[in-house]
Amino acid sequence: MVEERLRAAKNSAVASAMGKSEDWARKVLAGDSGILLSDLPRLLEVLQLKVVDRAKVAVHPELVQAYEAIVRRAVADHDLLQEDQE
Repeated sequence: MVEERLRAAKNSAVASAMGKSEDWARKVLAGDSGILLSDLPRLLEVLQLKVVDRAKVAVHPELVQAYEAIVRRAVADHDLLQEDQE
């Protein structure tokens, strides 16, 4: 995913955001240069990526909101059914 995002981004934009040269971005993408661990958090931010622990699951926020709406509706419907039974 990192390589995919890096390839999709403009070298000049990545380099500028990282405070590096375009040559640095080209070398990293070509595999001719590595990335310092200290540069990794900023690079992930620039590429709009994050690292998630393998034991966790990352879910798109819009999907979470949709599930919350479904659950709220189900709970509300359940409460209405309970009232009807009383």
